Amino acid sequence: MKWIEVTRSLKENSLAHHLAMQAVSALIFEVSLSPKPGLVDRWSSNAHDDMDWQLLVLSAESLYPTFYQIAHRAFNASIGQALREDIAEIGRQGEEVMLAVTQGVNTHRGAIWILGLFIAVLASHRCTLTFVELLEEVALLASFPDERYRSKVLTNGVIAKQRYGIRGALEEAQAGFPSLSSVIAMPTRWRNEQRSELYWLERLLQLISVVEDSCIVSRSDLATLHNVQNRAIKILTLGLDQPAGLSSYADFCHYCCDYSLSPGGSADLLAAIIFLEKLGVIDGTVAF
Repeated sequence: MKWIEVTRSLKENSLAHHLAMQAVSALIFEVSLSPKPGLVDRWSSNAHDDMDWQLLVLSAESLYPTFYQIAHRAFNASIGQALREDIAEIGRQGEEVMLAVTQGVNTHRGAIWILGLFIAVLASHRCTLTFVELLEEVALLASFPDERYRSKVLTNGVIAKQRYGIRGALEEAQAGFPSLSSVIAMPTRWRNEQRSELYWLERLLQLISVVEDSCIVSRSDLATLHNVQNRAIKILTLGLDQPAGLSSYADFCHYCCDYSLSPGGSADLLAAIIFLEKLGVIDGTVAF
């Protein structure tokens, strides 16, 4: 009996470590993609004056214990109210660690929410779900209310929802991340063996083209969000593998910086796609 318990503990700890490491790696990979429109990258802080590449890397690294604890708590657990509330509490503790590292700058709150949900469901089912099943279970987990916590702060997402009726991070999760799944279904100009930075920047543009990004709306308005989406669509039509597409992309990056626009919601979802693709969840090659 003890040997069975030891074996289970080893598997649990190993899976938790693997998922946490992959999540941190995905966040660092995302912030390191360069250049990006308005978002912090290796080259510049772009539309941000309170953070840079190094700070976001430190922030991502600080979240390893948070992601590990979420996976550890969720291992073989049932998707339900108790799990939802427990991982929310772990996530809030992780936010406090993040804010201490960044001296109060919100670098990854959205990513904690999104990646935390995916990690919890993956750990719950020990990485045995298909991509479609994963999205269904994530939607179910997100649908349970967090009865232990009532935020006294109006987030950008809540304000944008109240003012413009757009879908925030909570609603996106409860719907099974339709923006993420629609982008995964979009065609790409690069085959698997050709997935360079341009492939991931293309995925970012695809997200920007469909996401109702409260990070953009909070810095501007709904008309600007639609303009940003249309610019992304234009670049995708031209193609990042073509001179005209690259030129249009450079103009887009300058535009976002000039008007202090940062598609942070799309960046969080890109980190999730990176996480899921590198795990092998999307193409069904995950092995653990």
